[in-house]
Amino acid sequence: MQTLFKEITPKRYVNGNEMKENSSNVLDQYFTKPSVALKCFQKACEVIKKYENPDGFIFLEPSAGDGVFYDLFPKNRRIGIDIEPKRDGFIPCDFVNYPTAKAIGLFLAS
Repeated sequence: MQTLFKEITPKRYVNGNEMKENSSNVLDQYFTKPSVALKCFQKACEVIKKYENPDGFIFLEPSAGDGVFYDLFPKNRRIGIDIEPKRDGFIPCDFVNYPTAKAIGLFLAS
């Protein structure tokens, strides 16, 4: 998998400058700002409510990171998963290997 990732990763920016490898970020982790997460979540809820009643939804964050999206979800209806959890309460797992991954009907991820 690591070889494939390196093979498909661009080597140059659009302006032609060479990209440098960030060897300290081997999992390609980038954390969403809380203000951005809030706007995304509010908009997602607005759209979902046009078609569904989200009151019974269980919210699953497949790459929970430091929890900015997770913290917005209803406390009794949320699951946080991460390959490398940054805090307690998250399931240490690759989401694609999580038992219910194939049963989830809607994904919201950054």
